[in-house]
Amino acid sequence: MGAERKWLFTLFSGAFITFLILLSFISGFSSSYNFALPPHKPFSSSVHRGPGHPPAFAYYISGGRGDGERLFRLLLAVYHPRNRYLLHISADGGDEERVRLGAMVKSVPAVRAFGNVDVIGKPDPNTYMGSTNIAAILRAAAILLKVDGGWDWFVTLSALDYPLITQDEIFYCLKQSRTEILPFSMPMVGDILLLKAKQNRGSPWVVLSRSFLEFCIFGWDNLPRTLLMYSNNVVLPQEFYFHSVICNSPEFKNTTVNADLRYFVWDNPPKMEPHFLNTSDYNEMVKSGAAFARQFEKDGPVLDMIDRNILMRRRKRATPGAWCTGRKSWFMDPCSQWGDVNVVKPGPRVKKFGESIDKLLDDLKEQSNTNQNPDAKTVQEAEIICKILSQLGNSRNLDSALSSANLSDNLSPNLVLQVLKKLSNAGVLALSFFRWAENRKGFEHSPECYNVLIESLGKIKQFKMVWLLVDEMKLNGLLCKDTFALVSRRLARAKKVKEAIEAFEKMEKKYGFEPELRDYNRLLDTLSKSRHVGSAQEVFDKWKNRKFTPDIKSYTILMEGWGQECNFLRLNEVYREMVEDGFEPDVIGYGILINAYCKAKKYNEAVELCYEMERKNIKATPHIYCTLINGLGSERRLNEAIKFFELCKGNSDCAIETPTYNAMVGAYCWLNRIHDAYRIVDVMRKCGVGPNTRTYDIILHHLVRLGKPKEAYSVFQTMSDELGCEPSVSTYEIMVRMFCNEGCIDMALRVWGEMKGRGVIPGMNMFSALINGLCNDGNLDEACKYMKEMMDMGMWPPDWLFKHLKQFLVSEGKEDVVIVLAHRIDKLRNAPLVG
Repeated sequence: MGAERKWLFTLFSGAFITFLILLSFISGFSSSYNFALPPHKPFSSSVHRGPGHPPAFAYYISGGRGDGERLFRLLLAVYHPRNRYLLHISADGGDEERVRLGAMVKSVPAVRAFGNVDVIGKPDPNTYMGSTNIAAILRAAAILLKVDGGWDWFVTLSALDYPLITQDEIFYCLKQSRTEILPFSMPMVGDILLLKAKQNRGSPWVVLSRSFLEFCIFGWDNLPRTLLMYSNNVVLPQEFYFHSVICNSPEFKNTTVNADLRYFVWDNPPKMEPHFLNTSDYNEMVKSGAAFARQFEKDGPVLDMIDRNILMRRRKRATPGAWCTGRKSWFMDPCSQWGDVNVVKPGPRVKKFGESIDKLLDDLKEQSNTNQNPDAKTVQEAEIICKILSQLGNSRNLDSALSSANLSDNLSPNLVLQVLKKLSNAGVLALSFFRWAENRKGFEHSPECYNVLIESLGKIKQFKMVWLLVDEMKLNGLLCKDTFALVSRRLARAKKVKEAIEAFEKMEKKYGFEPELRDYNRLLDTLSKSRHVGSAQEVFDKWKNRKFTPDIKSYTILMEGWGQECNFLRLNEVYREMVEDGFEPDVIGYGILINAYCKAKKYNEAVELCYEMERKNIKATPHIYCTLINGLGSERRLNEAIKFFELCKGNSDCAIETPTYNAMVGAYCWLNRIHDAYRIVDVMRKCGVGPNTRTYDIILHHLVRLGKPKEAYSVFQTMSDELGCEPSVSTYEIMVRMFCNEGCIDMALRVWGEMKGRGVIPGMNMFSALINGLCNDGNLDEACKYMKEMMDMGMWPPDWLFKHLKQFLVSEGKEDVVIVLAHRIDKLRNAPLVG
């Protein structure tokens, strides 16, 4: 026992000392890079970063004793004025070598002018054992964050690496995708470590986002620090540290792709390092689509081939790009003179590298869909649970009721997530099920489960409980920015605009999440789509260029908001401001304008805008065609709707999707040509693009409008036989409302029973339609029963509905029932959920 205690004391002492060393590195690094190279002179071309401009990289390039010239050659190969560079010769190298490297770097005119290269003066040891290597990388990242916080991604390179693509080509490809992903070598899942964190391993060569590194260095979570201490006792921690942090962090774990953007060849059997590449590997390297390769012999012939054929650079010169304006000759460096460094020019390797990036993004999207889409067994179990819950009525009997469901012993987060999604209209029931699930042995909720529950409770305005759940997420290390976006959205839709903005500000002030541009845009979008575009405009005007610099999306969000209000004066003001700030309208901007004109029934102007796009060679999207077909169809301008439908079909870049077909179905229905609508449905089947539930909802809506309840019910009965066309809440609402309006309450209750039997949870509008119909039919006992069921699910009855029921109850002399209901409503409003 004493030996164990002694071993533990040694372990944690070493870990704690490592942690203190890292803190000293980060807090005192201003003295650690003695060879910083300040700008030599003012330069004419300013570096612009952020949305609308190419991305920027922070390169940490490291080597050991004797690697000074190799580091300099690698620096020139990846140099661009937009980037930031930090060079590191480890502690086994001498100060003379570092001074010599600093002198070589300073000899480059662009480096002297832009001052974007530094050499570390107080080096770290070069070892791959323990946490030293990770501490050195974190120290480098901290330095780069302090000297220049405008870069997007952090790249680690060693003296053994070399690029296979120019910086212009990388900028161009990533600007086109402009994504939040972290190109990052995804690991294999290992054993449980400590504090519920899984160990994950992968490539030691990573590309990491600035926001992730800020989380690791200045983080609001103990996970990075805990794993750093643990890494003191791990062999090759660079293969597990970042991987484990990112895969155990809710905010970042779904932002990785399985690639390190490098090309290497392993020996057979594999050794500790890949084999040295030579000229025989050149063709395969070029075909790989990788950005970098490793490892190379010093000044090997294959490096000269890469310089000559790919980078187009001469010895001792930077790789030329669009920023270089000097004459190209053997005696003059073209990059000794420069123009606009924010302009990039795609080269011949853009296509191959772009294809690699696109494939990675497609794989990421497919993986995300796989994780979110439940299998058949999960769907079946979720339906069984919801069916039981919908018939339960009293959530206190949850445990005994669900024991009959024969659920598997290991309750999966995905099953719980699917149930919570189905309970989105029943916040109280969703909360009860959530608490039941977390009490199951070995079960832990995912961030997605919390967020779905918060959305559900927000619908019934249980915001006190919402904030308790937010604090609970923080305590469990599951809190992320998406949660605050959900809270703000529900508050805005509840007309609590001030509280919605305060929730956004709490994200940073109370919970430590630094908002980025996409977060500000999401707040603007939330306010605009909640019919509070005026408040969104106030936030934009107040915070613009103070808290954030807007991009074209910021402006298009406001344009869309004013368009939904049909306020063309304010829409045009935003449009002019957008153009003045250097953003030309793109296809999204045109789509918003066309939608605004259609909403205002200014269809001629909308059509003219579509033709203007054609003149400017801007391809219309399926969404734009769909908007025009919907608008023209509702105006009974069928021939024009058909014309745009045919234009969409003839557009090779624009495959017709289900919503476009649905728009044509609606266009025929508006002219009462239901048979033609059915014909479009047949075409959809033949083309394999539908129909879906929405298709049938459109037809049902118009059959009800035309006073054809029998035909509507017939369509309703047959739609579930078709794959992907199961009735939704909106479908059931159409049918219940139809039968109530027709005075067929028995049929309305029959449809209601069928809905509950399928495990579909009704919403407030559906309850209101049924209760209103029961009142008009004189069936007050049933009306009160469903009013109580509605409140049991946490829904506040609308004022008009209670007044309507109250009027009937008073006329029947049932004032005592009115008092009981009124007391229940007041209790629901004034006594929010607390557990």
